[in-house]
Amino acid sequence: MKNPDRQVRRAGRGLLLGVLLFFSARAAAAEGSAPPEDAVSSSRPREKKKSDELPPVLVLGNRWRDFFAEPALESPGLDTSISVVDREAIEKENAYSVIDALKYVPGAWVERRGRKVKEFFSVRGQRYPYPDYAVDGAWQREFDEMPYFISAANVDRVEVLRSSGALLTGPGGIVGIVNLVPRTHKERELIVHTEYGRFNTWSVHVNQGDTIGPFSYALGAGNRSTEGPRGRNAAENMSDFYGRVAYDPTERLSLSLTTYGLYGRRELEQAKEPAAKKFREDLSRYDPYRAVLVVGKGRVRETDWTATELTLSYSLRDHDFILASESDPAGRKIDEKDYEYGLNLIQVFRLSPENTARVGGLYNRWTAPEGKRFYVGKRNDLHTYSLVVVDEQKLESLTLNAGYRASRTYIEDFGAFGIEGSPKGFGKVEPIEDQWEPFAHNASAGASYYLTDTLSVHSNFAFGQIEPRAGTLDTDMERPERETRYKIDLGVRKTWSGIGTASVTGFYVLRDEAILLSGDTVEIDGQVMELYINRDQVEKGVEIDLQAERFPCGIGGFFNVVFMHTRRENEDGDLRCDREVPQIILSSGLSFERAGFSADVFCKYVSGYENDRFVPPALGPQDLGDFTELNARLAYSLGPEGRWRIFVSGENLTNEKYSTVPGYPAYGTCLYAGAEVRF
Repeated sequence: MKNPDRQVRRAGRGLLLGVLLFFSARAAAAEGSAPPEDAVSSSRPREKKKSDELPPVLVLGNRWRDFFAEPALESPGLDTSISVVDREAIEKENAYSVIDALKYVPGAWVERRGRKVKEFFSVRGQRYPYPDYAVDGAWQREFDEMPYFISAANVDRVEVLRSSGALLTGPGGIVGIVNLVPRTHKERELIVHTEYGRFNTWSVHVNQGDTIGPFSYALGAGNRSTEGPRGRNAAENMSDFYGRVAYDPTERLSLSLTTYGLYGRRELEQAKEPAAKKFREDLSRYDPYRAVLVVGKGRVRETDWTATELTLSYSLRDHDFILASESDPAGRKIDEKDYEYGLNLIQVFRLSPENTARVGGLYNRWTAPEGKRFYVGKRNDLHTYSLVVVDEQKLESLTLNAGYRASRTYIEDFGAFGIEGSPKGFGKVEPIEDQWEPFAHNASAGASYYLTDTLSVHSNFAFGQIEPRAGTLDTDMERPERETRYKIDLGVRKTWSGIGTASVTGFYVLRDEAILLSGDTVEIDGQVMELYINRDQVEKGVEIDLQAERFPCGIGGFFNVVFMHTRRENEDGDLRCDREVPQIILSSGLSFERAGFSADVFCKYVSGYENDRFVPPALGPQDLGDFTELNARLAYSLGPEGRWRIFVSGENLTNEKYSTVPGYPAYGTCLYAGAEVRF
């Protein structure tokens, strides 16, 4: 195990560096930190100017909530638990993918490995179930294999609900939600971006769009290829496509259609020691990798007191998986096709000037005709139905919100438990056909109180039940039990005009029969499946989030840190510290812009943790995390109106040696150079 004193020193070093990055921005701006003359209360909207653009990672909240414009707004008690990564942040971080764009969200924890799901994103130390995804508000049941390939250039912003209290987006809100908001263009523009870097990594992306009266459109296409580390079976070549049209003829009617597409090839990276031999000799790959996602949305305000929003979605993932190894490099082909479609309807009723009610219904169908991942060869077909009701009451400076969602899944065909060629033990597990799962209940109650226009308190209580994800099994080769979760959030936010925003949020989570990775695996027809267990778990922690506006001197920045303590039930029924979860996660950034030159420095610290995934049982848990990573980007704009931009960027500049999953170490320092032109 690592030296605890060393871990404390490293945590202190990361914390000190983050604080210095943030407060140096305020100190350097002292010469021009007076608030602008046209500054207004943070509770009202104002025209955004270049001089007061917010820093890279935002936390947004609004005292006056417009449900006719955004029917799916969640409880105001969750305002300090919502992060938004905007277009400016995506560009400054030089984020290639959606996962890259999420790196500096408060409490963000990215586990990078070379398996079928390449990267997992989570917050507040939550490893299973991982947060759900939505695209333009359309909930996705199966999406984990796509966000590390969807180009961040095709996203306007990413909204992250770090807590477990979402009710309006979908039935999975008790695990948190990551919502991708598609990119739009307010004016005519053509953007060409290209760069080259380590491992012969090339990327090029083109975006074009315009707004013409009530009509707008956006197009995007790109390709990224890399050879990966030599001899590690880590090459990738992925093309992405994007299109969106929107029509807003009046303030009362809004229509849009959005499409994302992926096509390419991806090899599953070979592990290094201490991973088991089968992972070190794996030569598996996706070839080809195909996916398309279509989302249609319509919103109409029928009267001054009512509005309706309907969201329709369709996803098709048709991957050919080649199961291969050093002893069988040609391998054999496995069809991993699956698709899902669904609708989400929300009806808004303003019952009085101070009270608004919303009711909604959701339907989602997910089908894998030939099975998927570890349960190939057997059809899976699930239908999910859900109803929700939410009411919000304003009492001057106090806003109260309460809601309830009931969900139920019909299992038309679920062959995940009857796998042909399965090892001994799987034969005892019966497949499921034509059965209803029990109702799952989610409820939330929240409040926000504005002591002044710039100081507010937010609290929220959430209760919900989580069904095991399709295909999961416990160590007894049975489906894990349902998890019940209780969660409390309590936050305070303060805004200083012309300076920035600070928020502190405490959270407490009680997980009854939590669905957790056991550390055990089983081999199914040549593929390795991880097994789960049910154990009680308690999580508590505090998040500190500081955001500095860009000052007249050109400096801006952010700083956030999450302190967590997680306890997990052991085999004796006692709650003990969960060493598989980091206790400290810190992110900070310092940005400078002046005379066409920009410099951005980012720091990420994750404290030490351990687990024994992908390693032989005899080796036991492996030390992970415990790293401070520095990334930077330098850019210079030239030509008319700064249309041309050249840049260099670096990842892991200190060449830290660390892993987030056993056997898959970080690549070390990676340098890139590129250019961008806007017409």
